Amino acid sequence: MSDNESGIRWDRVRTFGLVAAGVIAIAVLIGWAVPEVPTWQTPEWARDVPDFGPLLTLLALYFIPSIVAIAARHRQVPAIVALNLLLGWTVLGWIGALIWALVRGPAGATVED
Repeated sequence: MSDNESGIRWDRVRTFGLVAAGVIAIAVLIGWAVPEVPTWQTPEWARDVPDFGPLLTLLALYFIPSIVAIAARHRQVPAIVALNLLLGWTVLGWIGALIWALVRGPAGATVED
């Protein structure tokens, strides 16, 4: 089965892989590359500041289907973003949005068509 018959655009799969690798690299840099500072060296004002690194990483992972759809200029970007936003937490909604973002529409269809 060729690319045209399967409906999967491998350039979108590559884009997804690059986005995922970037998110993982950012998570590593934010979460683990920052040295742990002993409490006695932390300024008083900084002790109450929450760590947003894990939250930002999870948000980036949550919106990967939307990022892939936007990067690939998919025809149905608003619908994919809505599915990702509203049903992504169900895991099945997230997988569905990702598959939808990776599968192309009619041959040669882009946002400009």
